[in-house]
Amino acid sequence: MTEKLEPQLEPMEIKQTRTFLEPIRFREDAINRVKNTQYNFNNKGFLFIPFKVSNDSHQKGLKLKIFKGTTKDSKTNKKIFYMK
Repeated sequence: MTEKLEPQLEPMEIKQTRTFLEPIRFREDAINRVKNTQYNFNNKGFLFIPFKVSNDSHQKGLKLKIFKGTTKDSKTNKKIFYMK
């Protein structure tokens, strides 16, 4: 007789590796208020911030890409628009 082995999985906590940033409005004043000091970059050099747009809009995949910069350049915030 052969016995069937039934592996029992241990319950373990799944760590979330992706950080979700809260979307911002697609307005000039909202984009100007975004500073690289407000966000935690960890080991990344840049972050993507999504925009609040309607689903049938042409801006659906548009994101704001902000760069970490250096501590010397803390006053300058490099931001570009990125289409995913």
